[in-house]
Amino acid sequence: MRLEKKTTQVNLRLTPALKAAAEKAAGEERRSFTSLVENLLTAYLQTQPSVDDWHERGRARFLRLVAEHQAAASIATGAQAKSFCIKAAPGERIEAHHLLRELQFIHGHSSAAFRHVPFFHPYTRRGLVPYFASDSELTRGRAEEILECFAAPPLVEGLEFWRVAPSGLAFDMRPYAEDREAFRQHGLEPGKWFSPYFMTRDLEVFVHFAAALAAKIAPAAAVEFRCEWHGLMNRYAAAGEPDKFWPPAKFCRTDHRITRGEWPAAELSASWAEIVSALGGPVVRLFDPTFAYAPEWIRSQSVKGTL
Repeated sequence: MRLEKKTTQVNLRLTPALKAAAEKAAGEERRSFTSLVENLLTAYLQTQPSVDDWHERGRARFLRLVAEHQAAASIATGAQAKSFCIKAAPGERIEAHHLLRELQFIHGHSSAAFRHVPFFHPYTRRGLVPYFASDSELTRGRAEEILECFAAPPLVEGLEFWRVAPSGLAFDMRPYAEDREAFRQHGLEPGKWFSPYFMTRDLEVFVHFAAALAAKIAPAAAVEFRCEWHGLMNRYAAAGEPDKFWPPAKFCRTDHRITRGEWPAAELSASWAEIVSALGGPVVRLFDPTFAYAPEWIRSQSVKGTL
């Protein structure tokens, strides 16, 4: 559906009291009566929730599943969550029965382009295959179909949860890779450190995934991101990779950080480093207030393969 530029006139019949109340409300908002009605109708017909509503409901769903699977120990030291919302013309969406196929295509292409793709894995193994759920609280008047996947040990190495809606909403939540026991052999105790390299790698892939999904929903005008990190208090920065180095830095004195931003959909692929800088910079500065988390440095850390 293309955005319409034409307008049409509608006659409304209101009681005098209702008309007076509406005109007063319009005046208080410094808008015309017609503008107020148009704004109210647009809000009423909105079929996509805000990125904040989507993110919070995704987080609540993740915590419920963690409790059901008795996997709370996996996130005892912290967790990270990322969301994006593709903003397109009303009604533009991926057909629900095509959504898994589109995710498989995007994930396959991403896996060929990047050395590490942790997000939205379309598992085919029994017990891990993505399934549809619904949420009647997200949109007005109907239950939003949501494709989601919850994977936990021993079927997979680490806990992960993602969900994607056909209208262009995506959410991922998982523990920190830094908290895996395997890092003890390198002198890194789970729950005590944080890798800016890991964060940069993940944000790059997440932004590119959003660009790929937005291309499936045309015309997509913009994409809004919300990223969240819990359990940062008293962690220190470290590389976590054998070929990388991160200088000693102060301990983080903040436990929780949220970053957000919105960018034109057409600019995501070209401006990915600037987007990662905006979303990840505030987190890096919690550990090192003098570090220039600039797009140039971020591009030098790209996890792209050799396509």
